[in-house]
Amino acid sequence: MMKYFILLFIFLISSNLVYTTTISLDESNCVLVKKYTVHVVNNLPQNTPPLSLHCQSKNDDLGQHNLTTDQDFHFSFCDNPFSTLFFCRFIWENKNVSFDVYSAGWSYNRCKYGVCAYGVKSDAIYYSLYYPLKNLTKYWGW
Repeated sequence: MMKYFILLFIFLISSNLVYTTTISLDESNCVLVKKYTVHVVNNLPQNTPPLSLHCQSKNDDLGQHNLTTDQDFHFSFCDNPFSTLFFCRFIWENKNVSFDVYSAGWSYNRCKYGVCAYGVKSDAIYYSLYYPLKNLTKYWGW
């Protein structure tokens, strides 16, 4: 009997890992894994060109987005603790930078509350453990 419970447990774990990362707006889709949400907020000055943003993972292209000042782009997903990786390209005026906005290994530090939040300013891109943004830490310079 115990053997069947162990096999069932292994099956559930392995099927969830094969499941890969899923873009989700409904936390109930996350079985045995945690839901994370990435926010990008345009904190650039008023009356400047919009922030151009393109985020994706190996499996999911989230498309190109143009954010005006104070506008937020966000997406949620079920984490595969071994392989989830999302990266974004940020373009504003003559500035252009790309970096990882979520990596599975960060879940216990940079995104430990289920949120990875970034505020884009004219001097750099900042991150926060919270949304709405607070306690910003400079992360990536232009």
